[in-house]
Amino acid sequence: MEKEGGKMNFSYAVDTVFGYAVEMIKESLIGYESQVVSFCKKHAPYDVAVDVGAGNGYHTRKLAKLSKKVIAIEPVNVLTNLPNNVSVFKVAVGKKRETKPMEIYEKYSSKGWVNAGFYDFGMRGPKKNVEVLPLDDIVTEADLLKIDIEGYEPEALENASVMNTVKYCILETHNAPNLLTYQKRVFTVLKDFNVFASELGRNVSINDVPLQPKIFKGRVINQTNAWIEIVSHFTNKASPYINNFRLLCIRKGLK
Repeated sequence: MEKEGGKMNFSYAVDTVFGYAVEMIKESLIGYESQVVSFCKKHAPYDVAVDVGAGNGYHTRKLAKLSKKVIAIEPVNVLTNLPNNVSVFKVAVGKKRETKPMEIYEKYSSKGWVNAGFYDFGMRGPKKNVEVLPLDDIVTEADLLKIDIEGYEPEALENASVMNTVKYCILETHNAPNLLTYQKRVFTVLKDFNVFASELGRNVSINDVPLQPKIFKGRVINQTNAWIEIVSHFTNKASPYINNFRLLCIRKGLK
């Protein structure tokens, strides 16, 4: 790593910031999470698409144009003005029916997007009780399932029979507690799928666990959270998001 006396080398800093700036400009020009959008478009149309952890509905709206029916699942009330073919369930998804406290970072929610989860990622938001349902209580079959629920993905999918009907799955992994076990559980859920990690640019399997983020001049790169990574370069503090990977999954036997 190019550092002098414990401080960031200037040329290294400029190179790093410029590289991230290019990536962020590229993302803004072709759309946020463009690889996910391209994946959805490539395999469309869908009879039923499911968006678990729909957030502000960015992907929900994209899927509505590609599907006869979309089911959007989001416990935080930020989903508004959605197309008529979208059904919204204001619940969380887990292994069993229950009411459970969820940490919700209201600062983000008020700006039209949401950061909420059952695990403490340092958001320090208020905890509110939310209804939790098994995914099978909401939907029995789906062509495409996208899920991003802050490290709770195994709890939502491990016992879900609907996964046997899913042809295409988009799953974002997180820096969850017991990371190694978490990633193994994710790949066990995806055992019937070919899995492509968009941040790594290659196919991966349970044999690749633990997934390792890209390294650039000795530092972790994660373009999904580029602005946080820029801060980590200057503060020399590790980003809490270094193990986020978007997994683009196709059921084995399909193209």
